[in-house]
Amino acid sequence: MSDTLSHLKRFDSLFPACGSENSAIELTGDELFNYSFAKQWVDVCKGWHEEEMEEAVAMNDEKD
Repeated sequence: MSDTLSHLKRFDSLFPACGSENSAIELTGDELFNYSFAKQWVDVCKGWHEEEMEEAVAMNDEKD
């Protein structure tokens, strides 16, 4: 998996929604990629790295 998947790599299992509104399955990141016929990973997550979160908190504290 590419480095852009790093926000999901931290999880052993993923639970994507599927079918009805109250159903999901347990998959690994590799399984999700393969079963979804994905062509590539896209990073849509922002601010989850601890350093980024600490910076955001510090900036908010400075505003107060």
